[in-house]
Amino acid sequence: MYSNQLQGTDPSAELVEQTVNVSCAVTCGVAGFFWAWAFHNITSKGQPDLGFLSFPLAGATAYWGFMSLR
Repeated sequence: MYSNQLQGTDPSAELVEQTVNVSCAVTCGVAGFFWAWAFHNITSKGQPDLGFLSFPLAGATAYWGFMSLR
């Protein structure tokens, strides 16, 4: 992700924190979108969708990673 900044050096704490924040935010957003899609499939089509269970777990894990920085 930040290969030009990391070549030959240890990454700074700020860079690591920024990378974790961005990764967690993107994961939460994507998980939320696909959870809503799975919910729509369940309610409108009556089709079972395991994304209804798996995407909240991915979002919760990303939130936990975000909170671990605090």
